[in-house]
Amino acid sequence: MSIVGAASGEHTAFDLDRFFDYALDLFCIAGTDGYFKRVNPAFERTLGYTARELLSRPFVELIHPDDRPETVAEVGNLASGAPTLSFENRYRCKDGSYRDLQWTSFPEPGTGLLYAVARDVTERRGREDRVDRLTGVASRRFFDDTLPDEWRRAGRLRVPLALAYVDLDHFRDYNFRFGHEAGDTCLKTVADVLRSYVRRAGDFVARTSGGEFGLILQGSRGVEQATKVAEAIRAEIASRAVDHPGGVEGRVTVSIGLAATVPDGSRDCEALRVAARGALAEAKQNGRNRVVTGEVPPE
Repeated sequence: MSIVGAASGEHTAFDLDRFFDYALDLFCIAGTDGYFKRVNPAFERTLGYTARELLSRPFVELIHPDDRPETVAEVGNLASGAPTLSFENRYRCKDGSYRDLQWTSFPEPGTGLLYAVARDVTERRGREDRVDRLTGVASRRFFDDTLPDEWRRAGRLRVPLALAYVDLDHFRDYNFRFGHEAGDTCLKTVADVLRSYVRRAGDFVARTSGGEFGLILQGSRGVEQATKVAEAIRAEIASRAVDHPGGVEGRVTVSIGLAATVPDGSRDCEALRVAARGALAEAKQNGRNRVVTGEVPPE
C-alpha cells in the first residue's frame, strides 16, 4: 500500500502500511458479511487475540451480548452507505474482560467493505459509569468489568464463584400502574435488601438493567450455600408485602436465576453467565417468585 506525492519537485513514496501498523488506535477493514478482513497490531495489544483469530470468526461473537443488537443495526446503516461518526460498544478480550471501544467507520460503496478506526475509551467510561445513580449499587458496566476479575480470582484460589440475576416480577406493569417515582422507590428497596447480603470480600451487587440486578457471591459458597442466600433474598423481598395488584400473589416479588462453579482456568466466565441467565428464564417461565439453579456445563 503506497502513495506517491511531490516534495521539492521530486516524487516520494510513502508506505501507508507503517501508519496502519504503528497506530495506537485500532484500525481495521471489515466486511458487511460480519468478518474482519484486516486488523492492525493495536487489536492484539488491546484485545489479546492474534490477527488470525480475529479474522477467522464473525466479529459479533466478540461483542458484549447487550451491545449486539445496536451493533448489527449500525452495520446495517453502514451497508446502506451511511458513515458512523461515533459509536460505542464493548468487545470481549481473550482473558474474558471487556474493553469499551469508540468507533468511526466509513463504507466503500459497491465493495461491501468498511474502513474503521476504534479508540479504547475503557478508562474514561469506567470513571463515568461505576455507580448506578438511582440505587447506589454498582452499574452494569462495572459489573461486566468485575465478573471476569472475580472469575480469575476464584480460579487462582480454587474456590466456588456464584452468579445470580435477580429480576423484579412484572416490574413494567408496576411502573405503569403506580408511576416511575414509585418504581424508583421499589428499586431502591430491592437494592437495599441485596446490599445487606453482600458481606464477604468479592461479593458484589449491581443493577444490570431496568428491573434487574446481578449478584456475585465469592469465597466458600458453592451451589447449595448460594441457593440458600438467593432463597433468603427472595423470601425477604416477598415479606415486605409491597402492594402490586398485577404481581405474583398481589405483591412485589423477584425471580432469581443462579449458577455456580469452581473456575478451572480453561475458559472464561461466559459459561457461568449463560447458565445463570438460562436459570432466570426458567424461573420466569415456571411462575416467577422462585429461585432456579442452572448447571454450568463441563469444559
